Amino acid sequence: MQQTSWALDNNFADQEVAGSLRHTVTSTGLRFLRGIDAFPEADYDPVPALQQLEVPILAMWGAEDQTAPPTESAHIFAQAIDHPNTPHLSLRLFPDVGHELNTDTSDPPVELASDYPETVITWVNAVVNDDQPGEVRDDFPPQVRTSTPLAPLAWWESEWAHLIVVVVLSVGFLAYPIAAAFTMLRRRRSQPQTSRDRAAPEGTVLTAVPQTPHRLAAALAAFGLVTMVGFFLYYGTVMFSDATMLGPIIGTRPVIWLLLQALAVVTVVLVVLLMFRTIRDRVRHGRSVPVSFVLLLIAGVVFIPWALYWGLLLP
Repeated sequence: MQQTSWALDNNFADQEVAGSLRHTVTSTGLRFLRGIDAFPEADYDPVPALQQLEVPILAMWGAEDQTAPPTESAHIFAQAIDHPNTPHLSLRLFPDVGHELNTDTSDPPVELASDYPETVITWVNAVVNDDQPGEVRDDFPPQVRTSTPLAPLAWWESEWAHLIVVVVLSVGFLAYPIAAAFTMLRRRRSQPQTSRDRAAPEGTVLTAVPQTPHRLAAALAAFGLVTMVGFFLYYGTVMFSDATMLGPIIGTRPVIWLLLQALAVVTVVLVVLLMFRTIRDRVRHGRSVPVSFVLLLIAGVVFIPWALYWGLLLP
């Protein structure tokens, strides 16, 4: 998983993308996926297996490898295999090629690194003829970016905590529009057409029901739900494409991510406004707060730390 984080970070760097999305994908998201066992053997350590080898080894990397860190990997091989029963170990680095040691991007590759076929053929022939192949250890330059271990999830980041948060957000953002739709439908069915068209008696004072809290609630439910669903869709797309399908980029930020961040900011503003209006109406007029309002406000409050955790409210 540490190597996957490094590879994803390279893809972001190649596209000159920085900011919270990069951290969300390469750190927060991978930590969560590892925590829920989404990847088999996410923390596999090859060192114990390498230490048991007693046969000649030829390990090769491309200097432009963006998938597996070549210098770090060569260092691990050298440390693991340099023991009393060490086999002949050759560590080769081919310039100007990537992970597959080819100079083009065709599938299958046509042009391989210039010395790659000859190196393999010579080494295999020596092993087959019971000759010990000569050790060759190329110089591996320092990497531009080194990989870093991923911290384990804290208790409050567990899969159950995330599941509870998603349920609270989903129920809260869906409760109000569903309740409002049922209320409107019930009123239309219970009120005859003639009573709706009948004019009020002369001298009757009509009072308007304040609509601002209801409009704020409807807006909060819509923005919160769109932001949450949009985040999961975009995050899934970025992960499954290995951070290559980011969409249009402005400066160092993908446009879609900027849009999601804008929606998150609007959602937070609506949470604050609706909470203020609800408390004020409760204090001034003693109005009861519908259950759907309460669930919506709870979802709005939970949304703020959730959006901070996933980088939607971070630069």
